[in-house]
Amino acid sequence: MKKVFALALSAALLVGLLAGCGGKKSDVLGVWELEMEMNDLINDQLAAAGMDDFQISTFAVTMDFDFKEDGTYTLQVNTDAVADAVEGLKAEMREGLPAYVERMLADEGVEMTVDEFFQAGGITLEEMVDTMFDAETITQSLGDAGGEGNYKTKDGKLYLSDGLDHRVDPEAYYTYTLDGDVMTFQEAVGEDSEFAGMFPMTLTRIG
Repeated sequence: MKKVFALALSAALLVGLLAGCGGKKSDVLGVWELEMEMNDLINDQLAAAGMDDFQISTFAVTMDFDFKEDGTYTLQVNTDAVADAVEGLKAEMREGLPAYVERMLADEGVEMTVDEFFQAGGITLEEMVDTMFDAETITQSLGDAGGEGNYKTKDGKLYLSDGLDHRVDPEAYYTYTLDGDVMTFQEAVGEDSEFAGMFPMTLTRIG
């Protein structure tokens, strides 16, 4: 009887030990929303097109990070948020373009009204703005910004792999801090991040 009891006790202790070997639950678990201001990029593109005196006040791209319990993550563009942002961008363009066209005509010495300018081009202001900024096209162009892979957190560092078939690179990570439902990426270490000039980046837990 003593032997049976000892075996049972050993089994119970072993189960307890194994339960603790799974590692602690990651503090970043859940869905996080990342909003990136892109108005500087848009304004640079407008300047390159000769519209350097036309400035967009705000244009943000929203992306959702989903860190799962199995150690994998997904990163997706929030298409609804992008569509809303594009509508805001188009509203600014519709409001600002007439004044820009008027200045352009005056600089060129062309005696033509803004309405006559658009009529001569066979296009309306609405059509021009819709052509310049199409929500579906912009969303598709942002598709490459998403992805999936494996992740690991340790000592305020977030490691991400570039795919589910790849392990995380121990030399490449994001440093981060947590304050309740707000996570801040401080910097990228060991990789040539396309977002290098956008740190710190703030994410909000939404799920």
